Amino acid sequence: MARLAVQEVVKPISPWTGRYASSRMRKLCTIDTKRDYRHACSNEMREILSDKSKYMGWRDCWIALAESELEMGVEGITREQVDALKEARNVPIDSQVAKEYEQVTQHDVIAYRREFGDSANKILKGAGNILHRGATSADITDNAELASYKFGLELVLRKTNKLRRLAFGHPSLRLPLEELTHRISSIQARGLKGAVGTQDSYLNLLKDKRKVNALDADFSARLGFDSSYTETGQTYPRIVDYQILGSIDVLAQTLYKIAGPKRQKHLKAHAEAIHLKALQAAEMASQQWLERSLDDSAQRRVVMTESFYQIDHMLDELLKNPNGLKKPEKQVMTKLQKERLSLVAEKTTATISRMYDFAVRYRNASCIGFTHGQAAQPTTYGKRLSLWAYGFVLAMQDLENLLDKPQRYAGVSLDALINTRLNQIAIAAGKTSVDIRLLQRDLEVSEPYKKNQQGSSAMPHKRNPKNSERCNSLCRTKIGSTSMDRCTEYDFLATDSILELMLSTFTKSNKEQEGFTVYTDVARKRLEQYMPFFVSEHVLNAALKKKMDRDKVYKAIRAVAIKAKRDMRKGRPIRMLEDLAKRGLPVDLDKKAELLNPARYLGRAIEQVEDLFPEVNECRATYPNHVNIVSEVSV
Repeated sequence: MARLAVQEVVKPISPWTGRYASSRMRKLCTIDTKRDYRHACSNEMREILSDKSKYMGWRDCWIALAESELEMGVEGITREQVDALKEARNVPIDSQVAKEYEQVTQHDVIAYRREFGDSANKILKGAGNILHRGATSADITDNAELASYKFGLELVLRKTNKLRRLAFGHPSLRLPLEELTHRISSIQARGLKGAVGTQDSYLNLLKDKRKVNALDADFSARLGFDSSYTETGQTYPRIVDYQILGSIDVLAQTLYKIAGPKRQKHLKAHAEAIHLKALQAAEMASQQWLERSLDDSAQRRVVMTESFYQIDHMLDELLKNPNGLKKPEKQVMTKLQKERLSLVAEKTTATISRMYDFAVRYRNASCIGFTHGQAAQPTTYGKRLSLWAYGFVLAMQDLENLLDKPQRYAGVSLDALINTRLNQIAIAAGKTSVDIRLLQRDLEVSEPYKKNQQGSSAMPHKRNPKNSERCNSLCRTKIGSTSMDRCTEYDFLATDSILELMLSTFTKSNKEQEGFTVYTDVARKRLEQYMPFFVSEHVLNAALKKKMDRDKVYKAIRAVAIKAKRDMRKGRPIRMLEDLAKRGLPVDLDKKAELLNPARYLGRAIEQVEDLFPEVNECRATYPNHVNIVSEVSV
């Protein structure tokens, strides 16, 4: 992905000022730009994370998507149209037009897509109509963000390398340098996964599951990534945000500890701020709902951007005078620490293995996919369980990186590094537990339930998700109590408790209890209620194949959908397909039953369970004793 040339001082994104704050309050809270570190960071870092770079990154994603779809043979896209998009790429962004569109649509991605489409249409009529084919907003925003974070980490790595070189190979910088290198190599694209991660919209365009995989790979490569994440919901796994900030945190702790007395107090304040932001990212990721919720939006804007600004500032401060850096006493991983981490790895493997077994069992069980707590597109319980397991897989891969050659990681920030690995377990378990609690409320799943178990002293019908509730509490406590530079016995005990609760949750039925269960009939019945809404994306794609105007078609579908939702709230029958047909949209009412069949809208959800098998099998092979682990939880 191309970046802007740094030609002038770039105004950085400053989300901490409050995107939704009133103009009166902003005037009362004027920033002292001469003293504030956020503006003292380098121009290069500001450019990477500027609004202008963000919107240009979106343009790059739209162009890469169109080029990949052309390459894969999507109907209705021509080379001339793609060339027009590429030519329009460097047309200055008309922020006023985009702002006007956003005021109407209340949606920034739609607004900037229209603004970019206008520029392309001036070069070639209709070129803007091929933008965003099959995509959901996260296909654009998430990939652009990941590219920016990768660029930001590469800048941090270059500066850290320079500091070590100027400081005559300072030994304490070895650990954070290796951690940064590992993190950069581990970042993948979100790829093209669609509304709830099943890739259904792209399968609808290509009619070939192998081509969908090829489209994802080609698109990711055009953005500069070697691969994309195996499992996603609507967004890339938010555990990745914490992985990035955890790596920055490890560097920050090192920098302030090796700074001389005159600079140490100043740098420690920034190190503490970065540490708190990393923990906020961990808490946010551990509380995500189902396939996606928007409560990560404002928080991520703050903690990600601010942490990059601060670490950049810390490095620049030390690079001004790299002489006199202290060489604190080294830390080396002890035998006991390694044994504790190995036990965590074994139990994490056991959790992954058991969750994956349930994913295989329920891979064909269709259900509603959710974004923002609202019914979005169909998915399967196999896909959902795979997504839960994948959070632990990502945590496990980082844990293995730490355990592989622990002597590499001897250094002053070893405890901080260990805690970044333990917190990832809490993130994966917290997210899983939130989802189980929501779905058990809707009677779609149930934790294990013993024969004589009682849910309430007053309400015999209740089956409380007690494991998940306790697990959520422990995850928040573990993350929130993480010390900046100490890994305590409590950190290991809390992590072990979290894994014990996970193992206790994902157990099979036996004589004593009903095991973890998905009530497939309930899930299917709820899905069928919403099926008319899920047809709309396929109708949109069918209209685009007929070269109908995207915005006009979308407006018509939206009007019909709003009416249908109003009818649903009032208990009236939904006649959405009939209303779409009346508006001249491509809906064959003679095939209504076929159109409302959930199996048509699952995309690659079933195959995606199989896609995860190699990574699950790698964990199983590394820790074969996981099969003997039995949870000791009895509550």
